[in-house]
Amino acid sequence: MLHLNLLHWAVYSPNRKALPCDSDGNFLPPGSPPPPHATAQQGDWTPFQSETQFILADLLFRCTEMSAPNIDALLETWAGSLPQDGGRAPFESHQHMYSLIDASVLGDVPWKCLMAGLPGRLDGNSPEWMRANYEVWYRDPDAVIATMLANPGFNGQFDARPYIDLDAHGRRRWSNVMSGNLAWKHSVSKYHFIGPMCQLTPNRMIYSRLMRRLKVPCTVR
Repeated sequence: MLHLNLLHWAVYSPNRKALPCDSDGNFLPPGSPPPPHATAQQGDWTPFQSETQFILADLLFRCTEMSAPNIDALLETWAGSLPQDGGRAPFESHQHMYSLIDASVLGDVPWKCLMAGLPGRLDGNSPEWMRANYEVWYRDPDAVIATMLANPGFNGQFDARPYIDLDAHGRRRWSNVMSGNLAWKHSVSKYHFIGPMCQLTPNRMIYSRLMRRLKVPCTVR
């Protein structure tokens, strides 16, 4: 299928429709509404105990990116300035603050950590960097994608089908994941572009050259 305008034209995969489905991959009936979107209620700062905790965590972790030792020093100074009869800082330590950030359900996907090191036999003569273990911090890609798809702000803002984007001169353009070769080759059969599809192309030479570049057989008549 071709979508044309004055600046570019896009080739969409035929017989490939982005139909909504449930979490198990079952297609939903036409017109089914999306599941309810979870939003925080007014005044609910869960898992933080108060708005002050949330604002302070956002300031230290995201805005200033303060180091863990400096966070602990700040909290100790804060607690020391309060009355001795039960006064406490918003957090006990940087670990306490990090645990609340990671426990947040709404917003960013929490970070995870795995330890990596070189396998094999190492001895005392091996370089220190070979004997050391390293932290690898990452976010679960499945959870990141699920969060993006569940965000109503992205509704209608990206293509759910693979396509080939061309400019007015027939030159290939890459703009997102679905316009790349990986998405196209994993979803398009080589038999979908023989015959009638090529006959409808406004610029047959460009289209045929493009299909050969992608190793898709195409007969132009």
